[in-house]
Amino acid sequence: MKRLSRKKLSEKTFWMHILNSVAGIIVCTILMVSTAYALFQMQITSDENIIRGANYGLEITASDSNALSSEDKGIYTYTCNLASADEHVFTLSAIETASKGYCEITITDSEGEEIYHTYPIKQGASLELCIQAEAGSEIKLVPVMGVYDGPVPLSLRAQDTMKIRHSTTPYVKYKVVEGVTLEDLADYYGVTVEDILIYNDISELTVGEVIKIPGIEDDTIEPYVPESAKTSATPANATKKENGEKKKSGEEKETDDGKESTDKASPSNSTPAETAFIEASPANASEA
Repeated sequence: MKRLSRKKLSEKTFWMHILNSVAGIIVCTILMVSTAYALFQMQITSDENIIRGANYGLEITASDSNALSSEDKGIYTYTCNLASADEHVFTLSAIETASKGYCEITITDSEGEEIYHTYPIKQGASLELCIQAEAGSEIKLVPVMGVYDGPVPLSLRAQDTMKIRHSTTPYVKYKVVEGVTLEDLADYYGVTVEDILIYNDISELTVGEVIKIPGIEDDTIEPYVPESAKTSATPANATKKENGEKKKSGEEKETDDGKESTDKASPSNSTPAETAFIEASPANASEA
């Protein structure tokens, strides 16, 4: 009986050691993960060495600096104003210590949101990004460390320049005629003068130039015609009628002139031949 109790005590001790070992492994794993996370996120300074954790960030500038704002953790937000051809240009420069990363771009408009991703931007390198988005859209640019392994739906890549064609403001074309002003076009199409100038990248109108009126979806709208052009224009049938009246008047005048010439050339009671015969006959010729 004594020997049996010792055997049971040994099994109990064995399982206690197993449980202690498992607990120790779990605690060590947690400590290792926490330490690794701290190394990546924090800076540890000693008397001789500085250990830095890898991090990735982007320094972003935009063609319209007033529309760009920076948030926490290096996130940028850009509100699209009306620009020439709806093109908004950004320069993305990689900063911090990570060797490689990319930018996640979320474009939100009236129809919802769409997410795009850039190609990798290495540390110390820059990327020029051109995004076509209509006025009122919001663009959020978020730096992400690592390499994006999904598709990159960008329509154009030329060296260090990328272009995203998201959506553009609708427009109608208009050929500038004599007498039209920017105020006339703005009132007629329901836009502002500034919208027309910015969208076409011009400072004034030029007769004969074809410009775009932004924000107009109805392409069947009649082009604007200034009042001066309306009053000076002569209908085609009016011109034809006028020419016909002038021609008829000329024919009548020509006929009247011919009649008048004939009347002046002839005596009232005889023709020129009869007059000459009477004057040439002697007085006694009738008697003979």
